[in-house]
Amino acid sequence: MAYTHGIYINEVETSIVAPVESDSAVIVAVGTAPINQIEGASINEPVIAYTYAEAVEKMGFSNNFAQYTLSEVIDAAFRQFGVAPIVMINVLDPTEHKQAEAEKEIEVTEQKAVIAEEGILLDTIVVKDNTGSVT
Repeated sequence: MAYTHGIYINEVETSIVAPVESDSAVIVAVGTAPINQIEGASINEPVIAYTYAEAVEKMGFSNNFAQYTLSEVIDAAFRQFGVAPIVMINVLDPTEHKQAEAEKEIEVTEQKAVIAEEGILLDTIVVKDNTGSVT
């Protein structure tokens, strides 16, 4: 019966790819971001991000690329091609680009209610009970 002695190494490829950083060809993108997901969103100001997590923290993220174009830039730069940094300018202003919705009934299950619509500003939600009084 053979017994193995010594140190043996097995190399496993990592799924993490280091981004290619560039100082001369930086991506600058102007578009809309799902800023309803974050606090203190920047509007019409350049924001730089060096990682995917930093970009999502500063701009939010949605897979709805048709509505949120900066999310597509974040996805392409960090997930698909591994390029950093990127500069993003969000032009979606929640004080101007919003519309009022009619009241809706939403079912509450186990003290939780789920709103299916995307892009709702949290500070504009009014919750009422069945009698119509604000709770």
